[in-house]
Amino acid sequence: MKKTVCLILALTMLCASAAPVFAAGEPAPEETVITVDYDRIAEHIAENNPAVLSVLQAYHKLRLQLNALESSHSDLLKSPLSLMEIASPAMTLQNAMKELSDALKNMDKDLNKAADGQIHVARMMYLRQFILTEQLQTAERALAAAKRDMELYLKKLEIGLISQSTPESFEKIVTAHTDAVKTLRKASDDNLTALSDLLGINTPIQLGALPEIELGGIKERDLKADLAAYTLSASDVQAKKAAYNNASDALASASNAANIYARDVAKKNYETAKVLAARDFPRVYGDLSDIYEDHISSSAVKDAEKDLDKLQKQFDAGFVSLNTVIAAERALADAKSKYEQERLSVFTALLQYEYDLIDRE
Repeated sequence: MKKTVCLILALTMLCASAAPVFAAGEPAPEETVITVDYDRIAEHIAENNPAVLSVLQAYHKLRLQLNALESSHSDLLKSPLSLMEIASPAMTLQNAMKELSDALKNMDKDLNKAADGQIHVARMMYLRQFILTEQLQTAERALAAAKRDMELYLKKLEIGLISQSTPESFEKIVTAHTDAVKTLRKASDDNLTALSDLLGINTPIQLGALPEIELGGIKERDLKADLAAYTLSASDVQAKKAAYNNASDALASASNAANIYARDVAKKNYETAKVLAARDFPRVYGDLSDIYEDHISSSAVKDAEKDLDKLQKQFDAGFVSLNTVIAAERALADAKSKYEQERLSVFTALLQYEYDLIDRE
C-alpha cells in the first residue's frame, strides 16, 4: 500500500471543518447523502479515518520536533564557539535526532499498517453490504409470498372452499418471515453505519457500484509466489523474525554467551515459524479453491429462467394460475440473488486471501 501511504503523508495539515451557520429562522438544508465508491475507499481512509489520523497527528508532531532539533543543531554548528565548546551539546542533539528519526521510521510502519488494515476492513464491509442487501431482498420476497398465501387462504375460507380454519399456521409463517426481514434490515443498517464511521464520514452514505468481480484467475495463481509471500507475511513468522532481529542487535551490542544463546534460540524459532506457515498454506489456498469450486454456478439461474418461460406460456394458454407464475418469478429472483451472493462471498474470500499474502514489515 505504498500508494496509500504517499496519499496519507501528503496530508500535511489537518483542518477541522467548521459547523455551518444559518440566519435566525432560516431552515437548515437537508442532509446530503454521500455516495461511496469502492475504488475511493483508500482516499476516504487516508483523509478521514480516526485511527489513521491519530497516527498521522503523532507523526507530524514528531516531525516538527525533529525539524526543531535539526535547526538547533545547524545553528550550533554555525555559532562562533570553538569545537571543544560545541562538541558535547552537538552530540546530545545528534543522539536526540537519531532517536526521533528512528521513532519516525517506526511510526511510518505503524501508519502503513493502520491504513492497510482499515482499508481492508472497509472493503470487506462494503462487499458485505451488498450481500446483506441481496439477503434482505430475498427475505422480503419470502415475506410477500407468505402474506399472499395467507390472504388466499382467508379468501378461500371466506367463500367456503375450505372447511377447516387454521390461520394460526399462516400467521406463524408470516411472523417468522417478518422477524427475518427486521433482523436483516438491522444488520444492513448497522453495517452501513459502521462503514460510515470507519471512513470518518459524518453524514449518511450510500454505496456506489460494485467493483468488477473477476474470479477466473483463482485456479491460475502462481502458488509458488503465493507460498513465499504467505510464509513471510504470516503474523507468527513476523513476530519471530522481530525477536530474532532484536536478539541479533543485542548480540552486536554485547557479545557474550547469554546473547549468543538467545540469538540462536530466536533464529531457530524464526525458522520453525516459517516451516509451520508453509505447511499451513495449502489449507489457506485450498479453502479459497474449494469455495470457488463448490459455490460458483449459474445453472440454477438458467433452470429458473427455463421454468418461468415454460410456465408463462402455460399461463397464456390457460393451463396454470397466476400464482404459479408469480412463484416462478420469485424463484428466478431468488436464484439470481443466491448466485450474486456466492460471487460476492468468493470475491471477499479472494480479497482476504490476497491480504494475507502482504508482507507488512
